[in-house]
Amino acid sequence: MRTKSIICILAASLTLASCNDWLNVTSSNQVSDARLFSTRTGFLEALSGIYIDMASTDNYGMNDTWYAMDLCCMPYASTSNNYYTDLQEHRYTNSRIYPIIHSIWQGGYNVIANVNKTLAELEAHPEIVTDELERNLIHGELLGIRAYMHFDLMKMFGASSWTGEKASLLTIPYVRTYSKDPEVQRSYTATLELLHEDIAAALVLLEKDPVRGEVSSDFQEGPNVDGYWNNRNKHLNYIALKALLARVLVWEDKWDEAAVAAQEVIDEAFACSLVSWFDAEEMVKKTSSDLVDWTMSTEHIFCLESTDMYNTVTINFAAGSTSTDASIKFDTSDVDGWLFPKALIILGDLSPVEDVRGPALMLSYTNTGYAINKYYTSTSYPTEYRNKIPMIRLPEMYYIIAEKALRDDDAKAFYDALNAVRSHRGISAPLEESAYSDDSVLSPSEMRWQGGSYQLYAEYLKEFVGEGQAFYFIKRFMPYSMEVKHTSVSYIYTDWRTLTFPYPVEETTYGRVQEL
Repeated sequence: MRTKSIICILAASLTLASCNDWLNVTSSNQVSDARLFSTRTGFLEALSGIYIDMASTDNYGMNDTWYAMDLCCMPYASTSNNYYTDLQEHRYTNSRIYPIIHSIWQGGYNVIANVNKTLAELEAHPEIVTDELERNLIHGELLGIRAYMHFDLMKMFGASSWTGEKASLLTIPYVRTYSKDPEVQRSYTATLELLHEDIAAALVLLEKDPVRGEVSSDFQEGPNVDGYWNNRNKHLNYIALKALLARVLVWEDKWDEAAVAAQEVIDEAFACSLVSWFDAEEMVKKTSSDLVDWTMSTEHIFCLESTDMYNTVTINFAAGSTSTDASIKFDTSDVDGWLFPKALIILGDLSPVEDVRGPALMLSYTNTGYAINKYYTSTSYPTEYRNKIPMIRLPEMYYIIAEKALRDDDAKAFYDALNAVRSHRGISAPLEESAYSDDSVLSPSEMRWQGGSYQLYAEYLKEFVGEGQAFYFIKRFMPYSMEVKHTSVSYIYTDWRTLTFPYPVEETTYGRVQEL
């Protein structure tokens, strides 16, 4: 990595310069390190500031979810916006898109630097946060965030498979210290060891997470008297860490372990009431968009909040009949033709409802296609629904189980998992095994794989539009030739480099970061 860049990222709180200083975010007044970390409240402000930084437009408030990630792979319609087109055509190095890719890299490492700084201060001053559970919660969440950020950067800037012949390739630097010195790159094997170490340590620290319902009255009446540790899905909680572990195991092709972890997440998330299924029937009855829980927040295992959501979403999505080609939308023929071929919804009217993720609910018809309502917001929104950025949602755990079953050629388990989600989307008829011809050149098993792969792909597109997760699925599935249509062109994704962001030039030219 380039020394100047790393100094800027890893010493943001010392330089107070141009690297998105998180001290300014966490407090209305600029404060010094010594002052911030001299009190318990300061550590809580630092942790809150890190979550705010994660929700910035450089990170999950825009680039890492509904903007750069989705435009690279979602079948959006052609557009007159050059930024959109360049991302759809994967022109990562041109003058318009390179700054976006650079901001994703820098934004991610800025969060990691802030985590490492706070961890160092927490270790250096054990006398400041005196309650053991609270100290463990801060420590565990910080380790979890560090793992979460590195994992996503590995997927964005790395290979589509981290095992076999690719295991020895160098991946992104895994930074665990707050230092001016650049961190060396390691192989995928070595980096995954560090990733697992952070997750395992975080799970131990969060073993008594309030989300699990095992909190003493002393804690509730003491450190949590102000309710800071409530609303656990807005923190990287114990169950969310288990879900992160399931994601990591998927990328390691450890499908048995991944499915077990995913099932554990499902079981415990329901048992402790962290989640509940979204009510599709109630959604259809709503008479105003302001009243709809568009992100299906009851299913959030972990989410962030962004107070900037109104401005960024209004500019880029602009749902409504007056929207122009400058907004992000699906082509009408794609929506009606293959994404939602049985869409029968009219808001507040027709029954049976067919998939609330499609027209005319999650997707809103405009004069040039279907715009996405997932991040719908207004100046008079109900605060319990708006400004939420889904980071991990319940359906993904079912899709992990479904993919494991698909790889095992277990058609019943595959469709059971998919239908578990679809039944809560207003769909009256369950998916069934795809039919195949007796004279087909493909075996029944191959036909099940082909049909199931397509159905799983379609579910990812419909369920995770605007969340960035389809990018990772398509990249990981590339050996099986995923076809995506956008900008009037169909792409057959067979090379994982198509969905791999290049390292910043500053890092490869002057530093110690080597390209794949």
